[in-house]
Amino acid sequence: MKDLDVSNNKYSEITLGQEFRKMKNLEILKLGSPQISSLKANTFSELEGLQLKEFHLITGEISEYGGALKKIGGLKKLTLELNMWEHLDLLKSLLTDVANATDALIIMNVNLIKSGHYIPQGSFIKYSQMKTFVLQNISCNGNYASDFNLFIFSSNIEEVQILDPHTIGTFTPTVPRFTKMNLKRIYIRNLDNPHFIGFKPMPEMKKFFSYLTHLIITNSRFFYFPCLISDSLTSLEILDLSSNRLSELTVFPKCQAPFPNVRSIIFNNNFFDDLALLGKATSHMIKLVNFSASNNSITLKMTFTINWTKSLLNLNLSRNLITGDVFAFLPDNLEVLDLSFNRISSVTNIGKMKRLRVVHLSGNNILTLAEMASLSSVRVFHADRNRIQKINLHFLETFAFNELNLGNNPFMCDCNIQDVADYFGSTSATVVGWPSEYTCDSPSYLNGTEIHLVSFSSATCNPGFTAVISIVVILIAVSACALIYKKNKRFGYHHISFNLRSQNDAAI
Repeated sequence: MKDLDVSNNKYSEITLGQEFRKMKNLEILKLGSPQISSLKANTFSELEGLQLKEFHLITGEISEYGGALKKIGGLKKLTLELNMWEHLDLLKSLLTDVANATDALIIMNVNLIKSGHYIPQGSFIKYSQMKTFVLQNISCNGNYASDFNLFIFSSNIEEVQILDPHTIGTFTPTVPRFTKMNLKRIYIRNLDNPHFIGFKPMPEMKKFFSYLTHLIITNSRFFYFPCLISDSLTSLEILDLSSNRLSELTVFPKCQAPFPNVRSIIFNNNFFDDLALLGKATSHMIKLVNFSASNNSITLKMTFTINWTKSLLNLNLSRNLITGDVFAFLPDNLEVLDLSFNRISSVTNIGKMKRLRVVHLSGNNILTLAEMASLSSVRVFHADRNRIQKINLHFLETFAFNELNLGNNPFMCDCNIQDVADYFGSTSATVVGWPSEYTCDSPSYLNGTEIHLVSFSSATCNPGFTAVISIVVILIAVSACALIYKKNKRFGYHHISFNLRSQNDAAI
């Protein structure tokens, strides 16, 4: 057994039997419940000698702690779901005991402000060897934020995650003096204090931000990115500001060179609306490879050349309001393009993108894919839920698809559809939704019929051939009559008829 979960059962005290010593292969252990209020010195003694990699402990309000967690060590990840708020002095002892027990420490469900007493908790971080520190569903104020900051900057911690925090009061992050910082990655999710995003950046923050390689702030009502910060993020590689309240002018407010070395930017679910301004903002980002601004209100407002960075390979502009000939204003060197669920009616000027491998055009108003035929490099192609009535078999055979989705289009089921259906049924590519999502829209008597069930007679599909056959039959019949006539003439059958007629005349 490698993974054991015995948590949230009806026990108020943790008692581990000798059987645990025999679990030499156990790697992941989750135990405890919100009813646990005591952790005695020998609570986890049966776990000594096990090669655990992950340990998840759930408790309630701890009122007795005898150093039980000193028995735990050598972990990759330790999760403490503590549900504490009153005995914060015991919390401090508990955290001190786990300071060097794990590479990653996750502290969950602790209310640091409910008791009304401020008891600093961050000192255990200073000499810890942990690399990742996570606070999830923690209630705190600015005092505790400053407390943790004071020690994180001089610690070995490389990554900090603040998930679903509950903060009160004014919130002005401070940056203590430091000579060198190991912190590289910051993740903030679901921050609920509007005061946090109202702080004014101080000049001493520039050094701090210059060390960061990952900055993720999502669903936190973040509405403005000061130039002092964005211009200082010179080492930043990953930037994710999804589900906030940002626009082109608030994330790029005439800064000198924001995020100069960034490789991936994600602006999904914000308030961006101008494709030209977005593209222009990337022009100095010579390492930018991935750019995503899905689910905004982006449109193509001006039809002039957009100075995108030449390094961009993957572009996601799905779920926006883009119309018109947008392809003419996109970078030529793209390899992955997602324009799904926009308002695009025609695919023109896409032929210039000779490196495209993945194209998503689902949920638009596209009528024809004719110009796509010049892009034989495409391996994944989605154009489902458009207004495509006819698909040319030669067009499909131009590509070596790995994945194809053309379902939920209003197909006109004529004789050509049979060849198309044969292609979908026999290709080695993955045809998404086949066959149930490939149905006839017209003619009306076939509406809703899956296209692979449609069959037409040869006469219906080849009227010219039928006419030729008819003519040939007629010619054969005429030729046969002519042969019979010639044969009769050769054997004198017409003379016999003449003589009989003469005898009848004489009798009369």
